[in-house]
Amino acid sequence: MIFIDNLSKSYNGNYLFSNVTIGIKRGMRIGLVGANGAGKTTLLRILIGEEDFDSGNVQSDKKTSIGYLPQELITGSDSTILEEAQKSVPALKKIEEQLISLNHVIKNDPNNTRIVKKIGQLQHEYEVLGGWSIEDKAKKILSGLGFSKNQFNKKIVTLSGGWRMRVVLASILLKNPDIIILDEPTNHLDLDATIWLENFLSD
Repeated sequence: MIFIDNLSKSYNGNYLFSNVTIGIKRGMRIGLVGANGAGKTTLLRILIGEEDFDSGNVQSDKKTSIGYLPQELITGSDSTILEEAQKSVPALKKIEEQLISLNHVIKNDPNNTRIVKKIGQLQHEYEVLGGWSIEDKAKKILSGLGFSKNQFNKKIVTLSGGWRMRVVLASILLKNPDIIILDEPTNHLDLDATIWLENFLSD
């Protein structure tokens, strides 16, 4: 899914790592361990295309989806916690907006077979993407990461940095990408949430 060949990266002439070769395949679980400043985050950012490298090659299948949780503080937004968690599946929101628009049209023109057919197609796409259960899944993941039900409609901007990171993590898990890259995720989790995350990833 991701293949690294003879990868090297340096800063001011000092190498963080050199001649790194590894293949990351489906089903693998990898722990990247090293001292602070050893280049762990740099390597992860290279994998997702957010950091340049000196030499070597990084290849990934264009169809491979990647979810990445950074160490850095996530800025707030005006969305609610539940809305933000579901942003990782933007196709569903787009379909919802199309259905609202088309349902308005069909109310004024109930015999429009073209619109009826289009609504049916969109509803099928929505079902395939898991749209009917996406909110329940988001709530389940958020609960596992320590949010209570009465917090779901709370604004992201009211949360501390650590809790914002939990929302981003929930969004990544909800998306269910082919590869999940987590840069020190337990920095922002208590023991219960850490155990829940371990079990979720194991399953």
